[in-house]
This record gives sequence, structure tokens and C-alpha cells, in this order.
Amino acid sequence: MKLLELDSDKFYNFWIQSFERNPFQSPFISDLCKPKNAKLKNLIFFDDFNKPLILYSIYLSYLEIIDDHYSCTSTYGFSSPTLYGKYLNNDILEAFNKYLDNYLKSKNVISEYERCSIDETPLSGILIIFIILDLI
Repeated sequence: MKLLELDSDKFYNFWIQSFERNPFQSPFISDLCKPKNAKLKNLIFFDDFNKPLILYSIYLSYLEIIDDHYSCTSTYGFSSPTLYGKYLNNDILEAFNKYLDNYLKSKNVISEYERCSIDETPLSGILIIFIILDLI
């Protein structure tokens, strides 16, 4: 499994084919709503056979009070990840969380804020909504 960062055009090609097509993960909306001075990161989690599983767009915002550290959020803070296929098991969701945590730590992200709908996605209740990552 792997988590890759893609540009908006490539991300859109996967997003438009996804089962869910979460509108807040749309590259058009993500580009349009990007906070000033934030970096848009389009991420796709693939299985071992390069099949896309989960799509996720986030904004990294530099924390001026802590050198070389970032906070992240998504469009309107509403954006839970987009499921590419219809059926994902808990093992895949747990693996995605681990890969995402490692990615965020590698980017020096120390906080993440998301508001997930409790009735729109099977990831609600599984993903941690507000995460404080260790600086270590």
C-alpha cells in the first residue's frame, strides 16, 4: 500500500471515477477555496496492485509561531476522505490512517481539523476528527 501526492489534474481523473465523489474533495472546489498562503495536497491511497482506495485533499498552513511546522484542514473543514470504491474494510481504513499519520508527521503537521458528517460516509466514527500529532 502507498499514499501518493498528485497534482490537481491527475487527482481529478481519479475523483471523477470514484464511487463517492465528495464535492468538497473536488479539485475545482479545493483550488477555489484554498486559504491564502496554504498549500493544497491531493493524496490518494493505493493498494499493493496500484488500485486507488481513498482520495483526500488537505491544505497545509504554515504556523508562524513554530518554525517549520504546519496545521492542516480541508475545504470548509467538512471534508472527510472520498472513497474510490464501494466496499472498504476496517483493515484498509486503519492502514489509511497510519499512512496518513506518517505523511503528516513527515510534513511537520502538528494539528488536523476536520468536520465529518456522521451520516454521509462510512469513515465517520472511524477517523479521528481532531488529531494532535507528536512533534517527535
